[in-house]
Amino acid sequence: MGFEALFLSMMTDTVLMRSASGHDDYGQPAWGAWETVRARVVYEDKGRRGTGDDALDYTAVVYLPPTPEVGALAEIKLPDASVRQVVDCKRPSDEDGVHHQKVWVS
Repeated sequence: MGFEALFLSMMTDTVLMRSASGHDDYGQPAWGAWETVRARVVYEDKGRRGTGDDALDYTAVVYLPPTPEVGALAEIKLPDASVRQVVDCKRPSDEDGVHHQKVWVS
């Protein structure tokens, strides 16, 4: 079994995810439809440094398959029914391409 299949087998949770499809007349996000995605959720109340050396506080790390791609402006509904904002997202890759996404949520 390859790395990708093994990694996907560890994704035992299900989350709902939606991305902003634009903005309304008041500048608020216009959200797309919720999409069910297989995931692995690790709850941890911590902080880390972001891309611009910003301090990012997060309450969970969500590991997702490579698609659908998570945008900077997205919401994820966790298994505990809480809706969280995406704080940061990385798409680790190797010579075979992207295998998963690591998403930090507030």
